[in-house]
Amino acid sequence: DTLVAEIYGPTPAAREDLARTVRSLFEATPGVVDVDDSLEAPRSRAEVVVDREKAGLKGIPATVVVEAVAGPGAGRDLARLDVPASREPVPVRLQLSAADRASLEQRLSLRVDYPGGAVALSELTRVRKTPEPQPIVHKDLKPVVYVFGDLAGERESPVYALAALNAKLDALPEAERIERYAVEAPETQDRRALKWDGEWQITYDVFRDLGIAFAVVLVLIAILVIGWFQSFTVPLAILLPIPLSLIGILPGHWVFGAFFTATSMIGFIAGAGIIVRNSIILVDFIELRMAQGMP
Repeated sequence: DTLVAEIYGPTPAAREDLARTVRSLFEATPGVVDVDDSLEAPRSRAEVVVDREKAGLKGIPATVVVEAVAGPGAGRDLARLDVPASREPVPVRLQLSAADRASLEQRLSLRVDYPGGAVALSELTRVRKTPEPQPIVHKDLKPVVYVFGDLAGERESPVYALAALNAKLDALPEAERIERYAVEAPETQDRRALKWDGEWQITYDVFRDLGIAFAVVLVLIAILVIGWFQSFTVPLAILLPIPLSLIGILPGHWVFGAFFTATSMIGFIAGAGIIVRNSIILVDFIELRMAQGMP
């Protein structure tokens, strides 16, 4: 996703609360659309507990009650039929309909035989509602909650959206302040923290790798030029136009309302290569003419 916030915290409740706060900030930021998170909607689960005392008084084993509750829902094979059209025996399965399986009341209305007659399962059990726990997602062995978002509008670079979101996070009360990480995730999960990921991480990696490669190439070019011209001042004259080229690049982006992206960085490096080549040819031509006596 374009925008990804990784939420870390010491407890599931802390992570979920922080994720909801960050999601509300996503939704309140202009240009951020399709906001979502890795949390599931709150829901409860029904636990059917056998009342062993009531079942024991009627002489009904707890296993019979459990089988009566679960069996008709999961289905139980009662027999097998030999069908000529089938190479294998066809099982005959007893199972409640889909609508009855979905209704706990229908399940508990089933009756169980005992020596004195029959009794409904609802009289032998009690239902306990408990909240369904949220799924636990891990990254690098640390539990995490994700908040996702996309961008739409004029500013499609994640850097500007992250700047707006960071400003909103800075405006939170002191008690709700969040530690933020731009590149590396927090080493521990003993406090609430947020790490920006997604397209921002890709952008950072691209700029970092291109920058390192560019710096290494400049050093190699300087070494080669020093060896060729036998001078330490000539390479300075050759490499000086590289930073000066930004004088044209940055105003150009500003005039046309374009954002400085990885593509811009690649163009800057390509332009620097052309400038260095032209500088070497020009300086070599000048030194050749000076060797021939031209002032």
